[in-house]
Amino acid sequence: MLLEQINESGISKSLQQDFEKIIDRWQSTEVHIGLVGESGVGKSSFLNAICGLADDHKDAAATGVKETTTERAKYVHPDNSKIVFWDLPGSDGRSDQELESYYEKIMLHEYDICFILHSKRFRRNDILLAQKVKSLGKPFLLIRTHIDNDMASEERKLKGKFNEEELKKLIKDDTKKLIKDNMKTRASLLGEKETDVYLISNRFPEKWEFPLLTEVILGSLPKLQRECLTLFTRNISTGVLKDKVAILRGRVRVVATISALRRQKIPGLATMANADIISKEIDFYKLRLGLRSTQHENLRGMNLENQAVVAQEQMMVALASILTSISEENIDSSWSLGDLEIDRSCSAISLYLSNYLDTLEKDAEDRLKNIADQAAESYDIN
Repeated sequence: MLLEQINESGISKSLQQDFEKIIDRWQSTEVHIGLVGESGVGKSSFLNAICGLADDHKDAAATGVKETTTERAKYVHPDNSKIVFWDLPGSDGRSDQELESYYEKIMLHEYDICFILHSKRFRRNDILLAQKVKSLGKPFLLIRTHIDNDMASEERKLKGKFNEEELKKLIKDDTKKLIKDNMKTRASLLGEKETDVYLISNRFPEKWEFPLLTEVILGSLPKLQRECLTLFTRNISTGVLKDKVAILRGRVRVVATISALRRQKIPGLATMANADIISKEIDFYKLRLGLRSTQHENLRGMNLENQAVVAQEQMMVALASILTSISEENIDSSWSLGDLEIDRSCSAISLYLSNYLDTLEKDAEDRLKNIADQAAESYDIN
């Protein structure tokens, strides 16, 4: 049982470190993403859209600057320095003989996943680059940017005869033909799904295939990297949001155990939990779900310090109420610490955090729907 590892001070250093590694593993997980494309394809705007930053945000990647550099540039995620995007020069204009040295120069082997972006028709070198990435055992994605400009242009040209689905199919078919013309078999590079080429707008990320692309990006990475990037990606679809909640829910029992083991004395209340740990965890949920982290809606008018104190007292009262419903039969034996009081506390804290997370998930879903509705109203193809 876990209790055997606990010393008289409440928790052994080794057990404490093991638990902290589990809940904080995202802090040590590195993700390196390569973005390949010529200047003007929208790489910086794409980064900002993925990170959930407006182009004029202080932490946003600079946009609207025409670059002619041949060197790779580094952009660190503003909320997690372990997530690094690499802005890489495109391969246009290079001969077949020059491509291998180009791959070495941009250090293609270093990236966990590669995005190949183009704002117009993909070219032969883009396809050869994709083949090279695949030969290195790394995932890649072909991303067609500025689709909003294409739609607007065709709408003005064809007026009442414009068909959005036909234009999307035309663009995808054109890319697939290019792949087929430059590969022995189409299956050697892409699968059978049309969504292997993603049509997006950085200006309107809620439209077209940006939400689907985000889900595919996250699904292409190994488990720890997928969890890390998921937590720090904007809520652009219900799929991404649900993945975030699932990751956060996976932390609940471990956090509850740490909190129960580090119980603290609160005047007038049972010493069943560490309120600071629970409060910090709830703030982490809110931040990652794009919700307010410190404002307590029912405590408006108080300063932040008093809000935190009263909120913790209310939390402990709620936990004490939950605790009364926890019996020995309700305890998960696989997590038992061999001490009924601590086990009941763990179960009560787990239930409290799970219920809180349910409420936050609903709030985040409502917010996502409102954002999507506002985006639909603001989009004008003309």
